[in-house]
Amino acid sequence: MTSPRRFEQDVPVLLAELYLAGTPDYRDDLVRLVAGTRQRHAWTFPGRWLPLELTTARVPTTRLPMRQLGVLALIAILVAAMLAAYIGTHQQKLPPPFGVARNGAMLYGSGGDIYRLDPATGLSTALVTGPETDQIAMYSRDGTRFAFFRQTGTTPTTYQVVVANADGTGQRVISTDPITFDYSINWSADGRSIILDDIHGHVTRLDTVGNAPPEKISYPDVRDIIAFRPPDEGELLFRTVTADGWSLRIMDTDGTRPRPVFPSGGTSLREDDYSGYQWSPDGSKIAFRMHPDLSDEFRIYIVNADGTGLHRLTMETGIECECDMFWSPDSTQIAFNRWRFDASTSEWRVRPVGIVSVDEGIVRDIGPQPGDEGAEFTFSPDGASIMWLPRRSPDSIGTTKDEPLLLDVAGGSSRTISVPVDAPPDWQRLARD
Repeated sequence: MTSPRRFEQDVPVLLAELYLAGTPDYRDDLVRLVAGTRQRHAWTFPGRWLPLELTTARVPTTRLPMRQLGVLALIAILVAAMLAAYIGTHQQKLPPPFGVARNGAMLYGSGGDIYRLDPATGLSTALVTGPETDQIAMYSRDGTRFAFFRQTGTTPTTYQVVVANADGTGQRVISTDPITFDYSINWSADGRSIILDDIHGHVTRLDTVGNAPPEKISYPDVRDIIAFRPPDEGELLFRTVTADGWSLRIMDTDGTRPRPVFPSGGTSLREDDYSGYQWSPDGSKIAFRMHPDLSDEFRIYIVNADGTGLHRLTMETGIECECDMFWSPDSTQIAFNRWRFDASTSEWRVRPVGIVSVDEGIVRDIGPQPGDEGAEFTFSPDGASIMWLPRRSPDSIGTTKDEPLLLDVAGGSSRTISVPVDAPPDWQRLARD
């Protein structure tokens, strides 16, 4: 056996052959090209000034940790779901615009400022203060804001309408023309506007959320204030007069489809018949005042929204005047002022405020004996109480102060809230638990 020939034994012969082979024709061109190129500076080589292990180290490459990424994605989804659930459960729950609600705070004016009152503790907090004269605050139907009158000028005759958040912040004037107490003022069900209307069918809609200018609407043939039907406010209730006399009518909010409440027309020659009309909070019934049989009595009547079921509310005997009615939030009761005619003196004498079941017609006295002008009152949002004040003329607002009473509807007991108020407080509606 012979061993294989090693390469290094052939190297001398190969080098000699290469040398003898001569130089290529392009050698001179290559030399000229290289001679014209500057040599690279030594400092540009990282190995000259960095440790060798850094310049020669390889960048490690690993596979993406898909399992870990999947776990992180699941955690992110769970956190987002928990955050959404937290926000959903902690958003403020709002009450419906009509019907029974939970009792919140009360707003009242005193000395030209607006205060919030906790009726349970009697604690008052100033919400709107300053040199302006501010009066008669009214909560929005969801209880998140309130509106009030701000006096313009030096005499209590004209006012601006101002809206604010429930804590008194964010005050903004939304009216452009002077407002007087001759106007009826109501928040819309959605809280996006305030409705002003007068006895001539002139309606002004004030924007409470944006900057839209006041919208003025005129309805033909309207001879009294306009009542919007709960809960969607899609119809208007109004009084008008024709050649046959006064009547109560309904029309759509755009002024179309005017029609009588009563299929027979229900006209009367007495100018104050069908007055004081109000929708029940559920929109199913209408209450109004009328002289029965053209007598001197003035009684409250109830009728279904479709004009059926007309009947007198109370079964009281004697000659009486029943006025200023207020529906309970659940639409089952009505409270009202009343006076009885005394034939021996030919005078009308005030009686205690009455409260009556719409279905039964039996009247109960509630509260103390009011003065000759009667009382101002309103139901609490839960319907269990009535806030009661002596009635006063609009001229006395801001000058006369009284302490309101809270009357228990079921038992008839009362307690005084020891705060002096200029006008009847308004009760905040809150969502029920």
